[in-house]
Amino acid sequence: MLIYLNPDLSGRIEEVSVYWSNDDLKRILEQGGNALGVAFEDHFADACANLSYGNAGILQALALKSLDVLGITEEVSGNIEISDKQVLQTAALHYADQLNALYQQFARRVAGGIRNRQDSTGIYAHAMAVIVEAPDEMCLKGIRLEHIYRVAHARESRIQKGNLRTILEKLEGLQVDEEGRGLVVAYNEADEEVTVVDRQLLLYRRFCTVRWPWEDLIEEIKA
Repeated sequence: MLIYLNPDLSGRIEEVSVYWSNDDLKRILEQGGNALGVAFEDHFADACANLSYGNAGILQALALKSLDVLGITEEVSGNIEISDKQVLQTAALHYADQLNALYQQFARRVAGGIRNRQDSTGIYAHAMAVIVEAPDEMCLKGIRLEHIYRVAHARESRIQKGNLRTILEKLEGLQVDEEGRGLVVAYNEADEEVTVVDRQLLLYRRFCTVRWPWEDLIEEIKA
């Protein structure tokens, strides 16, 4: 992302993964629980780590919202065990609801950018549809150009791989505002894959029913 915002940094910085394994996330949860006097039961911790998609910030938000659901707002004197996964589901729903404004803004910005481009095949809209509908595992590891092309071409036979590659290279420009903020998905030209850099998107789409505006663009082109 830094290289995208400032190409002069290319070759002078090294990309380092900032994502955490589930075991790392569970250790973070355990340490935080110890500080508050609460213990997160193993199944609860596993579920919380899975919903965090490798992101410690998401884990912290889910844990704090779970404590809010239980009415725990400060350090407790006894060691309380938290095990009810329904509490976690409620917390995740609240979290996803809070993310709604963020991703609706993202969707409007992308859709607006698509409308400003000559796009008779709907290639931008189809590409975005394939990306946001990709399975979690694929979003975490990288969505290959070949997969995006195969699904998009099945949806619209006029889409060609070369054109798709070109528009994916422009994908980041559709998302960010004038100050370079708002990047959610990024295309790596070297690996030819799209990465979901904002992992909150995966939790949001899991708990919110969304009709993305590019689906309307596709319907308009078909009409």
